[in-house]
Parts: sequence; C-alpha cells; structure tokens
Amino acid sequence: MFRVIPDALHFREYVLLRDGQGVLLRTATPADLPMIHDMLSRVSRESLRMRFMGSMKQAPAKFVDGLCSEDPHDRACLLAVMGEEPEAKVVGFGNYVGLGARNTADVAFIVADEYQGRGISTLLLERLAGIAAGVG
Repeated sequence: MFRVIPDALHFREYVLLRDGQGVLLRTATPADLPMIHDMLSRVSRESLRMRFMGSMKQAPAKFVDGLCSEDPHDRACLLAVMGEEPEAKVVGFGNYVGLGARNTADVAFIVADEYQGRGISTLLLERLAGIAAGVG
C-alpha cells in the first residue's frame, strides 16, 4: 500500500509476501554490495536480460557499485532481504535514478528466480514511490 516515506536513508519494513513468507525491505547501503553481487550471480540469464534489456552473462559491476546513494532525490535502491544476519541474503531489489527532469525517473527491479511471482517487485515499487514522494 502506498504511503509517503520521509526518511529514505533509514527505511526498514518487514512485510508478508503472497505466500505468507516474511521479507525485510530496506534501503541499500555500500556494505550491501557483496550481497547484491552475490544475488546477481545467481539469477538466470533471462532475468538479467529482462532487467537490463539485453543479453549478458552478468550484471555490469559499474551499475551495481552505483546503486547505493545517500541522496534519494537523485537515486534510491531498496533491497528485499530473507533471513537474519549473518545468513541474510538479498532476494531482490528495486531502484530509481532521476532523469534530470523534475518528477521523472527510471525505475527497475530484479528478483531472484526462485522468489519471482510472490509480489516482491510490487512491494518494492510501492515503497520506492513512497520514498520519491517523501523527497519531493
């Protein structure tokens, strides 16, 4: 459900997926980059193609390393995390990148193959929209 999220940098919310399993949605930080790289190394080529709109064997490292930002006016990335530390793993993420024009951004998602169809992208979209509304 949409709601304005005023504090994007500290966002954390536990939610239930369509199948009743719990997942943590939270803002990505630079410390999460190894988990994000790991998740992307496990997804199928088809999932990578759908996310990056092209054929590739792996996600571009430059893209992944640029996901985490401390300025949600320009870009934001939310993770879907299963499990507790230190066994926690990223099972999906969504991000937006401002396109320069006011109130315009590119938004994209990727979910680990085994978690697709459970509503993760929908939840990420709702929260990203709330963050964007919170920063104006």
